[in-house]
Amino acid sequence: MKKLSKKLKLHYISVQRQRNFKDKKKAKKRVSRKLMKKFYYKKNLSDFEKTKIERVNIIKRLYKKKNYNKPLRTVDIVEEFGIENIENKEQISSFLDVAELLVDFNNKKLQINLYDCKRIWPSAITLLCSLMKWVEFKSHTHRKPKVSSNNSKSDKVNSYLTHCGFYDYVNRPHGILISNYYNDNDIIKIKRETCTSDTQIEEKEDELIALLSKYTNYNEEQIEYFDSVILTEVFGNVREHGIAKRDQGWWLLAQYHQTHGIISLCIADNGIGIKNSLLTGPQRLEIKKSVNNAEKNDGDLIKLALNSNVSGALTASTKIQGFLADKYERGARKGNGLNKVKKACLRLQIPFSILSHKGYIFLDKKSNIIECNTRPNRVFAGTLYSFIIPINTNNGS
Repeated sequence: MKKLSKKLKLHYISVQRQRNFKDKKKAKKRVSRKLMKKFYYKKNLSDFEKTKIERVNIIKRLYKKKNYNKPLRTVDIVEEFGIENIENKEQISSFLDVAELLVDFNNKKLQINLYDCKRIWPSAITLLCSLMKWVEFKSHTHRKPKVSSNNSKSDKVNSYLTHCGFYDYVNRPHGILISNYYNDNDIIKIKRETCTSDTQIEEKEDELIALLSKYTNYNEEQIEYFDSVILTEVFGNVREHGIAKRDQGWWLLAQYHQTHGIISLCIADNGIGIKNSLLTGPQRLEIKKSVNNAEKNDGDLIKLALNSNVSGALTASTKIQGFLADKYERGARKGNGLNKVKKACLRLQIPFSILSHKGYIFLDKKSNIIECNTRPNRVFAGTLYSFIIPINTNNGS
């Protein structure tokens, strides 16, 4: 093979450099066209389309697959676990400490040690179900972390885990069931809801109304008020914001507790949370003006949703410019739902709580805030609405 002269070599190198430069230039032009097209497309989207895209993006980011790679974590649950019998801030803090360890774990194995647990409440069962849904969303199909629990030395706890439907929910063989501890007629069991149809929700409402009629002092008008305001608003929220995947994204557990004089009602979804709903909705700019450091302030955003007329719904109205001040179009305002729930709970003397990702709020029967704040980690994978409904303590049932 003939050897190339030095001059010819330099010529070929020069030609190749020119080709590379032209190729890079063409590639830059292609990228530039794509970006321009994307920018133009985004620029011409309606507010509804923009907020819908933002909502989809935050769902993708929030439920991005996670590598569970740390060694075994054991979470000890002692005495009572739940928020139904909480009386002070210290007990709230203790519950949330455990909730953080459970929901935001990053370990190959999570062992829930129930040996010294003496009572487990519906709110705790609902939390454990939110944990299971979180794992389903976040883990790779063939690399799921192992989540397990042992039995308690209390037969009452073991029996309740079977009785409330938890073992069915997590697809675990049934544990101990001692029938004289609990009555099936006093509970609406937790299960994976398979649809969001009006019929299925109406069935749950009918079961709850039957429970209230049997055990509370509420008259027909009060029960109707509870149904039309509290249940309608909360079911509307979980149906709209729950993310459908393995099931339809929401679930419910209710239990009559004669000894403590309450009916515990927990309704939850596995959605992006109140904060993320508000900050990806049409009213996000107004909301950010109302709350300092809104991106990291889940608790204050929950408080805002309870006290103000704000909404995270994609169809929520935004302010239009008026002659003297900005205002909402007449009849178009959405976002008063949680405020209605709060007023209804005050009227019916019902303490209630909301846990939503990293934020939480606890209110007493007079709607005074016991505690409201934001945690560094999630305390619930979705949003939980927990109601403590007083019963007729003279009821001999």
